[in-house]
Amino acid sequence: MNNSVSMPRVSKVVVVLAVLAFSLWSPFVFGSNRPFLWAINGLALSGLVLFLLPFVPRAFVASDLGRFGGLAFVALVLWIMGSIGMAFVFGPSDVMPAQSVPTSFRALEPLASFSPSDSFLILIALISHALLWWTCVQLARDQWAALVLWCIFGVVCAYAVVAIANAYFDPIFVLPTQLARGSDAGSTELAFINRNHFTTYLGIGAIVALSLAMDAARGLSVFGERATAVPRLAIAVFGLTLVVFALLLLQSRMGLIATSVGLFIVIVVHGVRHRAWVTLCVFLGLYAFGVIVATYVALDVLERFVRSELDFGVRFEIYRQAIELWLLRPWTGFGAGSFETAFSAVKDTRLYTDRMWTRAHNSYLTVLVELGIIGSLFLSAVFIWLLIEQVKALLNQHSLMGLVGVGALTVVGLHATLDFSLEIYAVMSLLTMVLALSTGINQRDSSADIAPLTPLRMNPSGLGPVAGKAVRFTPSAASSAPRKDLNP
Repeated sequence: MNNSVSMPRVSKVVVVLAVLAFSLWSPFVFGSNRPFLWAINGLALSGLVLFLLPFVPRAFVASDLGRFGGLAFVALVLWIMGSIGMAFVFGPSDVMPAQSVPTSFRALEPLASFSPSDSFLILIALISHALLWWTCVQLARDQWAALVLWCIFGVVCAYAVVAIANAYFDPIFVLPTQLARGSDAGSTELAFINRNHFTTYLGIGAIVALSLAMDAARGLSVFGERATAVPRLAIAVFGLTLVVFALLLLQSRMGLIATSVGLFIVIVVHGVRHRAWVTLCVFLGLYAFGVIVATYVALDVLERFVRSELDFGVRFEIYRQAIELWLLRPWTGFGAGSFETAFSAVKDTRLYTDRMWTRAHNSYLTVLVELGIIGSLFLSAVFIWLLIEQVKALLNQHSLMGLVGVGALTVVGLHATLDFSLEIYAVMSLLTMVLALSTGINQRDSSADIAPLTPLRMNPSGLGPVAGKAVRFTPSAASSAPRKDLNP
């Protein structure tokens, strides 16, 4: 039974355009993680959610998997709220100047946040991501996943063009510094903190572009799809080329490695999933050719790998001190967003003076220090749920969205081992949008408002039922041929 009101087409277009506007706006204002803007974004997304509420089926979290993810997220939010409340009740202990060690970290109230104001900003960011995720889920449930994905593709390609233009001409927009010619792109006030985080953003875009290209290539062998598959393939390959070129200009070592691994996984998984062996071999050949060309073109990147010993040495020292900090409060942590404050009070300032080294440069260590073992389990449960949603989508007929989600998680997860891209609002927003599309498709396929199973299967021509395996049957299926939902 359908418990929702059908959304007018004009309303759908308004929501899609609003999400597109957000994806365009987010990197410029959130690339530098300006916390005071998180609240503004949260309000904007709240308006979108209120706009969508009348059109949402009541059985929104009908699946057990959805309930598990929702409960894990609520537990994480309550954990952070509890640490903020405890900080206001008991108050954090007085900290000596940054050059000294606090009198006793163990004397702190175990559940109190060490920096409640930062914890509050993280809470706002989490809620904002949840609202964005929910909005994209509703769009995917209503068969707008393909349009949103192509919008994301277009936005990332636009940023790649800007990065390339900034590298070879006078800066057009304020974007990451230190591009190909070593020039400074200007103030980073409205930009990403550094090129590593912009690389992660573009890396997710590369996954989207490659997935769209492989999906279009598979469509070349499907009768009736060749007319649209050819232009889609050309556009996706062109966009992928732009994004990869911009990635090489940014010269982020771990970013390139993470993106390369993600692209390789997308190629292999797509080929095996669809048994498209010809497509698999062709794209693997293009992948190998691209790696060889990149090796000769991006010699500066190879030189940075040679000079990486000092950077890794400092990072490992940071990790050692971060682990020591975590061991002071292993179960409860120091509160969300408090790593920089707590670490600045205990780090050895004789080793480095760069302000960037006030971060762990490892998102997993950061989460462990800030949330402790208990809070980290809640956050891990959320990501495990999202990963299961991607695999579930990958194994059903809408495999494109699951493929994008798995590839994006690979890029972000690998880069998070040596940097803090996951802590950048724009990167997390893009990842949230990508993961939400698979979740929405899964919920649409298993929603309670789909009619029960019937022992009939529709002909591919849509002219009538034939004997076969029991499938879900809806009245609309009798009058229209099945179509590939993910192609615009």
